[in-house]
Amino acid sequence: MRAKKLFALSALIFFTSSITASVSFYGKLNFSYENEESAEESNTDFVNNASRIGVKGKFKLLEGINISYQIENEIDPTDGRADGDKVFKERNTFIAIEGNFGKLFTGTHDTALKLSQLKVDLFNDTRADIKNLFQGENRMNSFVGYQSPEIFEGMTFTVN
Repeated sequence: MRAKKLFALSALIFFTSSITASVSFYGKLNFSYENEESAEESNTDFVNNASRIGVKGKFKLLEGINISYQIENEIDPTDGRADGDKVFKERNTFIAIEGNFGKLFTGTHDTALKLSQLKVDLFNDTRADIKNLFQGENRMNSFVGYQSPEIFEGMTFTVN
């Protein structure tokens, strides 16, 4: 199995070596200093609010058709453990084919419900996030999705 993966990666590198590619590294440090008070005690501490690092890129496969990818992980600058004892927690990580037909992707990705509330949830990524009130704001593994091309300015549709 490992030999097949190595062969596939080698073939991809060979066939894409002359193809125009763009790669971006990015990150976001997002933490707050919070005070929590109860009748018995007061606690003040730094809290991580979904800080992240990632890499994303795009390869031109054919005229009007691109292969894109994203690898993103949550990090915790407050204590170094984003997921239990793990340093990294997987966020949207996928590979996609894009063109004037839209975008077909697979990997780990947010559901349509999670994406739909981003502009509404003023406290996104904090303890007051809407995900603490309602179920369904999920990031799914083994996800296959489709985003239509822009139909109206700034509007796309996602099917999970």
